[in-house]
Amino acid sequence: MNIVLTGGPFSGKTTLLHEMRNRGYPVVEEVAIDVIQREIATRGVVEFQNWKRHNLVEFQTTILAEQKRREDIVADKVIQEAMGSQSIIFDRGALDGIAYLEYHGVTPSASFVKSALNSQYDLVLICETLPDFDSRENTGRSESGVKSHALSRVMGEVYHRYGYLTMKMETLPVLERTNRLISYIVSANRESS
Repeated sequence: MNIVLTGGPFSGKTTLLHEMRNRGYPVVEEVAIDVIQREIATRGVVEFQNWKRHNLVEFQTTILAEQKRREDIVADKVIQEAMGSQSIIFDRGALDGIAYLEYHGVTPSASFVKSALNSQYDLVLICETLPDFDSRENTGRSESGVKSHALSRVMGEVYHRYGYLTMKMETLPVLERTNRLISYIVSANRESS
């Protein structure tokens, strides 16, 4: 079972992902953070934000290509280690790029959409933005709390539009979120057996 954790910035996705990893689940870390950090190391924060603003399609295409590469690596590892029935947890999915482009008023190309849709996810959890929002501007992010909520809504709409099963994950403490996700996985595995 492939499960995507998505939503706007500062919605607890990475914290939940790390807790799932601590419980033994294979995970795929968020690609965008690595791309952002690499670009900031090269350009600096302000220059990166300017570049991203003017090169949003290139930025999202870079993220999508790396996302697909990481998904393939983890899927191969799970198969090789004979864990084929184990769930894989993704911090963001391939369709997040579609949502980011649409949020910024950019229509993604047909090839971008086709590439994103090659990713198979069984569940997409839309994590709600946490109430104590922190913009973390030093990380190269530029979204506010209001934008984070709006992005979360667009993420849900995009995944739903393309036929993915979506569920909302409320702003609960991380252990409650983790237990809720594990309960869902156990239940889904029972139903498929």
